[in-house]
Amino acid sequence: MARTPFPIFSDGVARHDRDHYKVTLLSSDEIPGSFKGKNPTKESVWGLA
Repeated sequence: MARTPFPIFSDGVARHDRDHYKVTLLSSDEIPGSFKGKNPTKESVWGLA
């Protein structure tokens, strides 16, 4: 399955992958600062089994 090189929201991970994989959130951390000073930034790691 081809994946986008761009960030996707967590609901996008679930929507695109839940029919093919068991989707598990492994970690999620706030990134200091924000995107262009407007939106909080978070980095998440997902496991697909």
